[in-house]
Amino acid sequence: MARAELGVRRSREQTFVASVLAREQLGRLARALADEGIVVMPLKGVLLQAIVYDDPSERPISDIDVLVPEGRFEHVVRVLRREGYTAAFERGAAAQTFRPSGHDTFLVDVHWSLFRRGLFRMPTSEVFARSTRDARLFGSPVMRMNSYDVFAHLIGHFVKGRLRMDDACHLSDFERVARSLELDPRQCARHVERCGLARAARYVLRLSGGRFGTSVVGALHRDPLGYLVATRWWYTEHVLNATLPRGARSFAHHIARSIRRRARRTFAHSASGDRCSRSSTSEL
Repeated sequence: MARAELGVRRSREQTFVASVLAREQLGRLARALADEGIVVMPLKGVLLQAIVYDDPSERPISDIDVLVPEGRFEHVVRVLRREGYTAAFERGAAAQTFRPSGHDTFLVDVHWSLFRRGLFRMPTSEVFARSTRDARLFGSPVMRMNSYDVFAHLIGHFVKGRLRMDDACHLSDFERVARSLELDPRQCARHVERCGLARAARYVLRLSGGRFGTSVVGALHRDPLGYLVATRWWYTEHVLNATLPRGARSFAHHIARSIRRRARRTFAHSASGDRCSRSSTSEL
């Protein structure tokens, strides 16, 4: 067997093993949360491996993403800490990352919102309202995301992550999701429009180049400005928001939050320096 072929085989085997470990870890976490009356919603890679890809080794993942019901984030954090998880990074605009302890492997991103404030229109309450409870998918109760929400969220995530046309893994998701979940392109077009993702869809599905994506873009309502934005100004998710005024507002929220985070870091650094200075003085 050629060295390159052997390397590909080992990589697929490792991805398959990782998928099994991720599903088991999510199952344990979902069970602990369900015991507290909280049923979370798996997102992105770990969900796609379970409902889209017959062979999980075709879809690598690096972490586990879940969405929690509105108003339950703090309760989820308490359960995670009881299960041995610790906060891994500074709290983000829509999620917090937790690091497991013991035998678990994957970081867990706990989302209270799919997107940061003002970006697109997929509020957590509505996403949960369209979902269905599923106790078999991961061996514990979870909320299974509506199929059209899965497609819409992938579009928004692609734009939010500023992914490019050379990201074959994520681009291949769109056609696979459409085929596996038996989506209708016209219904999909109406849904991404309701979610404020029409302009983002024009950009992302143009890159994916698949037949289903082309049909979705063709079924979108006419939007000359949106077409111009999607084909020319791809570099920021705010420009691809539902409308330019809405994009301006989401961008303003983003800038304001960045300023607050920088101010907190500066203050913390200054306070740390003052403590070190006082300590050195007392030693003298």
